[in-house]
Amino acid sequence: MIQKEIQELLHFEIKEMRSFALKKHEVFIPFEVIDTKEKIELLKDFVRKQYMILLSRSIEAGRVMDEESFVARKKSNR
Repeated sequence: MIQKEIQELLHFEIKEMRSFALKKHEVFIPFEVIDTKEKIELLKDFVRKQYMILLSRSIEAGRVMDEESFVARKKSNR
């Protein structure tokens, strides 16, 4: 679960900080835990990694074109 990964990465426990329940597709990161430049960089890297995972799965499933296919299609439409 992504929420658990981010909690481990930034060293916080959401259940101790907030009382509302998270849905399975939600990730909650309280601003107060992002209190250093290092944590911002960790968060940026984590989000980038998750985006690349999502993008590669979408490409494999045929929902999104990879860059090479996009460029080839654009050239053929000229």
